[in-house]
Amino acid sequence: MDDDSYRLPYVPNGAWLEERDVRCGRRCRCRSEQPHGSFWRLCWREGGRRLQRYVARRHVASYQEAVQRCRNWRVERKASLEAAAAAVNHARQLLRSVR
Repeated sequence: MDDDSYRLPYVPNGAWLEERDVRCGRRCRCRSEQPHGSFWRLCWREGGRRLQRYVARRHVASYQEAVQRCRNWRVERKASLEAAAAAVNHARQLLRSVR
């Protein structure tokens, strides 16, 4: 990883960002008019539960980059594991043909 990745916030595997408008539930103008927001949340699943964390607007760009890098890392990891499995299968076939 490069040095920029150390400045990015931690995001759990499979996390995503959501932008939401919120109605507060009080006697407020948001009931009949515009809801409050928009607010950003980092969401992920853990142990079958959906978890979320508020993300300040000034940090949204760094979280977006961190989420994207996490996704890219998972795709690259999956591709390398598939390539390794294909190499092992090929080696097994070669060994079988030699016997």
